[in-house]
Amino acid sequence: MPKHETVPLGIVSGIVSMAKALLLDRPSGTFARFLVPQDLRASVGRRYLVRRLPPSDRDRSRLIGACMRYALGKAFLKLRKDPVSDPKKLIDDVLKAAQEGRVQEYIIQGPNGFMLKVDDAADHARAMEALPVILESLAPASASTNASPAQSAPAKPAPMLHASIALFLTQFAEKNPAAATLLETRHSVELFRDLTRDKPLAEVGVEECDAFRAALSLWPARARVLPDYKGLTPRAIIAKAKKLKPPGLNVRTKEKHLDRLRVFFNWAVQRRWMSTNPLTGVRLQSKAQKYAPKRRGFTRDELKRLFDPALRREHCLTEPSKFWLPLLAIYTGARLRELAQLRVVDVRQIANVWGIDITADAGSLKNAASQRFVPLPDAIFNAGLLDYVQALTERSFDRLFPDGSWDAKNGPGDRTSGRALLPGAIATIEHRTRIKRHRFGL
Repeated sequence: MPKHETVPLGIVSGIVSMAKALLLDRPSGTFARFLVPQDLRASVGRRYLVRRLPPSDRDRSRLIGACMRYALGKAFLKLRKDPVSDPKKLIDDVLKAAQEGRVQEYIIQGPNGFMLKVDDAADHARAMEALPVILESLAPASASTNASPAQSAPAKPAPMLHASIALFLTQFAEKNPAAATLLETRHSVELFRDLTRDKPLAEVGVEECDAFRAALSLWPARARVLPDYKGLTPRAIIAKAKKLKPPGLNVRTKEKHLDRLRVFFNWAVQRRWMSTNPLTGVRLQSKAQKYAPKRRGFTRDELKRLFDPALRREHCLTEPSKFWLPLLAIYTGARLRELAQLRVVDVRQIANVWGIDITADAGSLKNAASQRFVPLPDAIFNAGLLDYVQALTERSFDRLFPDGSWDAKNGPGDRTSGRALLPGAIATIEHRTRIKRHRFGL
């Protein structure tokens, strides 16, 4: 008679706590998918383990999946305690044995003499189903055995998804992001909330994210402003889009929605409300696709038209920002937002070099590397920049462009578009001034 392995109840509980097998029905058969714990993904070399199940009915497939889950959980415990030279072989061996219905006989041992003997796969499946009830019934005995003199604090209730999203958005807004960033983040995260049933945050996983991706594939472009969808809930919008089949979101927009949702999940992981981020590694585009140029820059002939002296006298001299921002952008390569929020004191001399000091003191920056000192060429000073700065200083202005560009509705620089700056010059320019980094480039 084979020897039964004795397994402590706590270890079995840890094994069973891993995610259940997700059964996938495909034309080639039924497959079981398992999520690899985050701390073992580097050694295992993947995020999921997928194995084809033998042809059988649904109940038999669930039974085999339960056996594979238990065997895989034991393999993960072994990898944590004693990393082997070939973890792939270990996992393949235990999954193959479980697929064939071979489960090593074992005895679950708990407090107060509790024992549960498992002889075959059917026993194992029944034990796994009964284990949550067993654990609950044995909890008082286990607690009294391991209790310390001081009474333990009651467990805090698990945070719910919708309440967690509300708290995240509140704390995100406290970071004072750009208005557009806050608006877009709120839209993406609340869209996920509205399309996902409220549940404990720890239970949100890849299935909910897959459902969100499927919803994005149906979501109409500009759904919030089109009359056909005005006043509808997100679920109603998707239902109507299935019938109307309107133009959908482009892949970059979908990627941005996932990026913003990824920020929320990272926040939840940092608070230890989630063990892993279910969107880790999920990308709709390669880096090459993501950063491929979407719009061309201006040609030299177009720049000559944009900076024609006669047109600039006609359209730029009444508002300082319309005169200086294009010049600073084309000579420095800085973002219009960075330039539009500059203060008078940010035009300064360092080590006998005149330039603009771009810092977070003037306003929000894209990232830490955006804080920098940018030297200015003689052409800018020949145009009279220092005289302009002196005039602002004498009139006690704080901002370099006090005419409103720095506090525009959608952030600094929003009012400085090519159409607003030089309408006569760009009427025949194919792409106006919408380029990726900033609106003026060689």
